[in-house]
Amino acid sequence: MSPAPPLERRKYTRFSLRLPVHFEYQDQEGVLHGKNGFTRDISLQGIYVYTESLPPNGAEINLVVYFTSLLEADRNVKWVAKAKVIRLELGSVAECYGGFSSVTENFTLFNGEVHNP
Repeated sequence: MSPAPPLERRKYTRFSLRLPVHFEYQDQEGVLHGKNGFTRDISLQGIYVYTESLPPNGAEINLVVYFTSLLEADRNVKWVAKAKVIRLELGSVAECYGGFSSVTENFTLFNGEVHNP
């Protein structure tokens, strides 16, 4: 008899999407770092990002995920979120990318039009 599959504890469905991401965080000296990567999966509560340069574990980050609109290819839909890094995964020597998981605190979805908060 095979063991039971692990219990899924996530509250929201994860979607496997490879989308471009820009993220920013401040280091301990207050220096702002901006990095790029791409998503592995995304949900309403969290996101996993592959990147060449990992933020520190526990860092508060600002994320922008870019969706391309199928109806208007020249405009982007953006998912903008504040999040906290909760897990790092280092890449192997053969892989240039590592990854991190983060929990989103809040997010806004922009439809490609100019928004002035």
